[in-house]
Amino acid sequence: MSRHDISDEKWAIIGPMLAKAGTETRGRKRKDDRLIFNAILWIMKTGAPWRDLHPGFGPWNTVHKRFLEWARLEVWNDILRMLSINADPEAIIIDATFIKLHQHGTGGLTTKVHAVVDALGNPLRIHLTAGNVNDIVPACDLIEGLLADKLLADRAYDANKLLALAERQNHEVVIPPVPGRPV
Repeated sequence: MSRHDISDEKWAIIGPMLAKAGTETRGRKRKDDRLIFNAILWIMKTGAPWRDLHPGFGPWNTVHKRFLEWARLEVWNDILRMLSINADPEAIIIDATFIKLHQHGTGGLTTKVHAVVDALGNPLRIHLTAGNVNDIVPACDLIEGLLADKLLADRAYDANKLLALAERQNHEVVIPPVPGRPV
């Protein structure tokens, strides 16, 4: 097992969710879901283009098609929801990062990934926006209904709307204030 492969313990939880999505009976025999899942993990962890997938995982286009199929069937959302059931309620942490278009792309398009994780860093919610969207825009939707003792974020999230929501949800807010911001 390589360092990018899913553990047996985690596969026991996730594997059945992927198997339910693979009910198509036409065509060739379906490639092993675990091998495909490990290939997707390798792509996500290394940031390599699909076409540079190691041949040991099989054809890159097979892996890419399965990734798209699972996205279309919302399997990724189901996995995230299922894994977030056992979240650590000590704190939730919200932040965002952006993804640049690869070097051969045209235009200046970027995507921003907004995420909320628990105190252990396990993802609870993820939201994608255009790269020019301010971090605070999807923040309230991301933390709505999440139970935790504390809300941690950087100063990009120091906004009245988010602070009020955190207060209603009984979160202790740990966000550095924006200098000069009226309270």
